[in-house]
Parts: sequence; structure tokens; C-alpha cells
Amino acid sequence: MVSFYFSSIKAQTTAVFDNIIVYENENFQGRSQSMALGNWRLIEPTSLNDAISSIKIPAGLVVIVYEHANDAGGFGKSVDLMENHSTLSDIGFNDKISYISVFKSTSNNTFWKRNTKINGSFIAGHWERVRATGIPVQINSVVSPEYPEKLMPKKTILTSHGNSTEIQQLSLDYNATLWDKAKTDQMGIIGSDYGGKEIIGQHAFERATGNGVLNSFGADRFNFYYPQHRLHDPASKSSSYYKHTIAGILKKAATYHGEDGFFPDGDLNIEVTPSSNYQYLISEGEKPEITFLTKQGQDFGGTDPCPDVFTTVEGEVELKTSQHHLENMLQTCGGSTICLYGPWIYDDGHCQHPEIHPAEQIWFSKPFGNGNIYYCALICDASERFWWRSQMDVDAVLNSGPRKQKPWASPPIIGKFAIAFEAEIGSKKQQFSLQEISSLNQSINANSHETYNLMYNGQILISFIPNGKSFKVTYENIGLVTGTNKIRGFIVLEATVGKLTPLTSKKDPMEVNELEERLKFKKQAGHLIFTISSSQL
Repeated sequence: MVSFYFSSIKAQTTAVFDNIIVYENENFQGRSQSMALGNWRLIEPTSLNDAISSIKIPAGLVVIVYEHANDAGGFGKSVDLMENHSTLSDIGFNDKISYISVFKSTSNNTFWKRNTKINGSFIAGHWERVRATGIPVQINSVVSPEYPEKLMPKKTILTSHGNSTEIQQLSLDYNATLWDKAKTDQMGIIGSDYGGKEIIGQHAFERATGNGVLNSFGADRFNFYYPQHRLHDPASKSSSYYKHTIAGILKKAATYHGEDGFFPDGDLNIEVTPSSNYQYLISEGEKPEITFLTKQGQDFGGTDPCPDVFTTVEGEVELKTSQHHLENMLQTCGGSTICLYGPWIYDDGHCQHPEIHPAEQIWFSKPFGNGNIYYCALICDASERFWWRSQMDVDAVLNSGPRKQKPWASPPIIGKFAIAFEAEIGSKKQQFSLQEISSLNQSINANSHETYNLMYNGQILISFIPNGKSFKVTYENIGLVTGTNKIRGFIVLEATVGKLTPLTSKKDPMEVNELEERLKFKKQAGHLIFTISSSQL
């Protein structure tokens, strides 16, 4: 244990600057690095790990330097500094620093009492209440004994204060698999399958021509839409069927305006060529086939209307209003990667073509300034084709036996957009700002218009500005990247579109017979179309 004394040091209270500067050479020379409030692990080759020889510390700051570091923080010998040091050799720390903690010397009527030795015993630095006589002059800089290597916490601990989320304990559990999938496969976002698979039933749907109502004759009385499942799933189990995400290149997007013929339609058709990780939506699905319904819907003059193989998956969706807003947004994505989320089905009226139908979520992103802009849509489909159990398989049991399963697109639709982020301790904060383009029948989340901050050691890492009341915002799956000062996680946005209004005492449509469902419940479509811009301030 070594004590050092500096007779000219005065009590320090207010910081002029909140950044310290470390230097490679003595007398504040050579390479340098500025460090803000927070914890800094020095990592080769970009940092000055084991290469710092002098340090400047503004009045009002405390700097604890450590010999060694791991992902849990500093260990080995340490010393808390509150003044400039033109040569760290004086305290035995020249070219030995691997971890630095920077914080203010006063907080809430307390001050930092630095390391001391009393009667030969070491007393570690700690917080004490300010005395009536003020803050005492502290002239000792005492090196600590060697602290053992720290163990990394097993779990990140977050606390919320209003709209601010504070990282109280930081670990490595940011869910690297999910984060990497978002960044490498899905344009930085995980959709509603962020929380796990959303199961859908295995009953087929008949085709409703207008307002979701089935006509007694014609195409409406045939099964058109069949759910698909992965080959390794047992086909006999309803849990094999669930909603999927597709990522791939947008080939084209246009509204079909045909209103005559056997299959009238007003959907926005989105053709996507799947990327390699999503080719299963074609390869494991139904193969092209000239079905009875295909023949009825095509005037092919003796030629085969079906391709030899499918090369695209079609997303289909219809909006009650503002469909042109979504179509215009998609035009900016032509030839680029796009993601859709919804039921994976095949259309028996179009050669068993694979579809995400309806496309509940759509998103893509582009570079914007020093960040990105995300284009997003959450939709409760307005075609009403998948709302009512009476639209399901005509051969399903109606009045006895097991009831039909819940329709896979019935309002309301609850959607999540989990945006993957990476922030660096001590660096500038990142800001995300949301702007609504169009909305209909969305639920209101009180106070969601306020800014949501993610903080660590008093530093704002992320700010999210919803600019409205449609979204619930949370920070989740937060963790440290091994061997760095980088924190990764997700900003999770949750919104609800479409409305379900009970007309009786029953609250759940599944509680009534499917033949009475239309009389006892009112259902309405809805949507949210919005952008999120990110930037580093």
C-alpha cells in the first residue's frame, strides 16, 4: 500500500467540463482520448489499454483507474483520482490502466470520500454526507490492494421511473441470436414474432366477395385459402400453423383494381423474392397446380396458367382508407429488401401460390443522415375475409362437436416492432423519432407522447420520441457485448389497430356460436403507417 500527498490540492465541487482526457505520454503529450461520465473498458487496438502515462481531470470529477478489466468491470489495484497527473509513474500506474470509471464528486448533498489509510488500514472510497463545515480538502491519493477479478452478473436489471429506464445492473444477456437476426436478416427489426410464434388454426377460409359476407352461390362457397406449415411439423397438430416473417427483395407492389370476373379483388399485392433464410416459404410449401378454382378464375385458352415453379411469395392486404399512402411508401423500396409478417398460406384460386395473407406488418429501412429511417405499417386487413368463423371451411362442424378455430386476422390486431440498437458507453446518445403518416382505429396509449430514455450511470444512451399516443414503448433484452463498451438491445413498440365492439354481455366472440357472431359483435379494420428516423446527436 502506498500513500501520496499533494499539499496544494483544494476541495473540488463543481465540474467545469464533464470529460477527462488521457494521454499516451507524460506531460499530456502523444495520442489522447476524451472520456465522458461513465465506465470505460480500454480494448486493443483502438484504445490506450496499458498505454496511458498522464491524465487531465476537470474540477468536480472523480476518476477511478484499474489495472485490469473484464466484461464485469475493473479489478486488480485501483486508485481514485481527483486532480491532473502529468506522470502516472508517481503512483505506480504508468502504462497499467485497463478500466476507467468517471463520475461527479458530489451528488444529492453527498461527496466522494476518496481512498485513505487510517492507522495502516485501507479505507476504500465511498460517499459521505456534506458536513456543516463544507467538503474537506482531500490531498491523499491512495492505491488500493488488489481486488479479485469480478464475475459478470447473470442478468441485466432495469428499473423504470416514469418514461425513463435505468440500467441498474449490466450483463451479457442481450439475446445475441435475436439481435443478429434482426440486423442481418430483417432490416434491423423483429416483428410480432419477437415474443414467440403466434398460432393460427388449420381450417381453410372461403372467399368473401364484399364486406366479408359470403354469397350463397359462386366462388364464395369454395375453400380458397389454406394455411401452410413447415415440413418437420406434424400436419395433424394445429400448433404446426403459425404466422411467419418473410424477408426478401421487393419485386413489385400495386393495387389490383379488377372488379369483374369470378374473383373480384381490391388488395394491395406485394411480390417478394425471398432471401435464402426464407426460401422455405416456397420450397416447403404447396407446389404449382391447376386446381378447379384456378380454371374458373383464369381464361387461359388451353394454355397452362401456372408456372413450373414459384419464385416469389405474394403479400396481400387491403386498407379501409389511405391505401395509396402504403402503396406510395412501397414504391420507394422497389428492388430493395423488405419484410412482411402474417399468416403463411396458399391460394387455391391462383395455382396454390404461397402468400403472406393478410400482411399484418410491413417494414423496410434505408440510410438517413448518420442513421437510418424505418418505414413501417401495422394493418388489420379491411377485406374482412378472415374475420368470422362462418367464413371458415364449409365442411367444418357448425352446430355440434368442436367449434371452428379463431379466425387468423380478426380485429383487433396487436403488433410489435422490436428495433435492434447498439449504443456505446460514453459516446453520443442515439435518438429515434416516430412520425405517423396515416392511422385508423388505433388504440390510444396514455402518456406515450413523452420521450422514453434508456440510461446507464447517469448517461442517456437512447432517446425515443413517439410524437403521438398510439404506441407503448419499452426497452428489452439489454446487455453488454463481450470485450467492449457497447450495449445492445431492443426498443419494443407495441400498438393495436382495428376494433372489436361487443353488442351483448359476451366479450369474446369465441363464447358465442359462429352463426350468431355477426349479430353480437361489431368488427372494424384499422391501420398505422409510420416512419422512425434514427440519428446520433
